This record gives sequence, C-alpha cells and structure tokens, in this order.
Amino acid sequence: MNKKALLWTAGIASLLAVTFITGWDSIADIWSGIAPVTLAAVLAILFALQTATMAMTAYQWHVLLRKEDPSLRFRDVFQVHLAGNFVESVTPSSKLGGEAAKVYLFRRRSGMCYHDLTSLLLTHKYVSLLPFMTICAALLIAAPFLIVLPAAVYAAFVLLAIPLGLLAWSVERRPRASKIDNGPSPTGMRGRAMGAIRYLETAASRSRELSPPAERRSLFLVSFAVWGLYPLKIFLVASVLGMDMSLTLVVAATYAAYLVSMLPLTPGGLGAFEGTLALLLSFNGVPFAAGMAVALMARTVTFWFPLLISSVAALALLQRADGRRTLNEI
Repeated sequence: MNKKALLWTAGIASLLAVTFITGWDSIADIWSGIAPVTLAAVLAILFALQTATMAMTAYQWHVLLRKEDPSLRFRDVFQVHLAGNFVESVTPSSKLGGEAAKVYLFRRRSGMCYHDLTSLLLTHKYVSLLPFMTICAALLIAAPFLIVLPAAVYAAFVLLAIPLGLLAWSVERRPRASKIDNGPSPTGMRGRAMGAIRYLETAASRSRELSPPAERRSLFLVSFAVWGLYPLKIFLVASVLGMDMSLTLVVAATYAAYLVSMLPLTPGGLGAFEGTLALLLSFNGVPFAAGMAVALMARTVTFWFPLLISSVAALALLQRADGRRTLNEI
C-alpha cells in the first residue's frame, strides 16, 4: 500500500472510530430534528460560501500567475487549482506531493518555468498561511479568557509557526550580495541538501520580484476573508442543529481545530479536524455527540463537497489531450 492510500485509510479509520465511539444513533438523532426544507436552505447557503472560498483562493493564484502569463483566464486557473487539489488528496503519485501538484499542472497549462512557479507557490503559501497563523496567535493569547484548550493546540501552533517563520523570512528579507564560490560542489547527501537550499533561496528571491509588497498585502486581505468564512460555516451548522453556542466559542474552537488538522497526519485533516472540534466543544460544555454532529455536517461542506468538485475538475482535465498526458505522468 502506498503512502497516500495509507494516510487515507488512517484518516477514514480514525473518523469511523470516533463516530463509532460517540454513537451513530446519538448523532443521527440530532440531525433528525432538522426540517428538510430548512436543511436544504442552509446547505445551499453553506455550499455557496464554500464555493466563494474556493474561488477566492483561485483568485489569489490568478493574480500571481497573470503577470507572467496574461493569457491565463480565471476559469483556467480555477480548474487547474481544483484539479491540483484532487491530485494532491487522492491520486497516488511517485513524482508529486502536496502543493507541488499544482506547480506541475500550472507548468503544463501555462508553460511557465518551474523556478517561477515554485516562487509563486512560496508566495501563495505565505499569503494564505500568515493571516491564519496571525488569527491563531491572537486566539492563543486570549484563550484563557475564552475557551479551554488542550496542550496539543499550542504544540501544533509551534510546529506550524517554525516553518512559516522561515518562509516569511525568506520572502520578506532584503536580498544580500551573493558571494562567489569557486570551490568544488559537495557531493552525496550534503550536496543534494545544499542544492535544495540554493534552489529554495533562488525561488524565494524570485518571489519578491514576482509579487511586490503592495500586492502581497492585498492578497493577505483575501486570505483574511477566506479564513473569516470558516467559523461562520460552523456557526450556521450549529444554529440549524438548534445548539446554543456562542459565536466566541465557535470561532475559537474552529480555528483551534483547523490548527491541529493542518499537521501532516491525514489528507485534509480527515478525522483529526472532526475529533478535535468535538473534543474542544465538549471541553466547553457541549455534549461530545453534539460536537460530532456539527463537525460531520460542517465537513460535508468544507471537505467532501470540495473533493467532489475537484474530482469533476480533474475529470474535465482528463477529457483534454494535454490533461490525459498530465495526469498519466503524475
């Protein structure tokens, strides 16, 4: 079994285990109290909000890409963005991992070089994660007055803050004059490590050229809007289920759960997000079964719906000749 399939199996197994321990009947009883018309209306609103979230993320890619390839339309970028998400999450790959799938797909679609696309990838990760971590930092500072948080949430923040800090330093630092090294290049593992470091340094330097500070600031605002929609979705789900949760509790629990689920344990935090959100809510007076009912319904919108849409985009890409070559090579 390859690593991707193993992670998917672990994620689904953990989700089923938590659901089984909670008791499916208890969760189903909570859902059964929703009127079908009300459920349909709320799901329509949630799907619209999630589509807006995906569109805003694709918009950030479009802003970064269009300067190098003005011919790229937003529709094209959106499709590749979604197809890349599907490839990353589902398709076993011997060549790609994580966001590198999008780099490969954008390379085939736009013709841009890998160095420039890697630079844009670093920029995109930076502008999308820094607002989230800023929100989480504020949450952890205010947590003693808002919510009971386990130590795992603080540990997750530290583990994510370290690479983000290095990325921020690479993107924002002023370039220094490079020193000429005429000595022999090291070989073996050390040589490969130094080569990878030089490649990332070059990509970070190029990212400053491709995305000036003013543009990054505007993309930060988009990311704040994207992350601002996530607790709103959870709050709507809790409301339609008839749960009396304060908006403060929902906001704090949502960001803390996403913080833990961002650790590279399972695809999309499958199982980790649901269990963490239910656990955090239970620490703060909400029955665990009620928390799981909220988490499972919310993830239908924020995880399974995007996965379905991404699979449609990947199939549409397969219909094209270049798409068949692209996905066959992944």
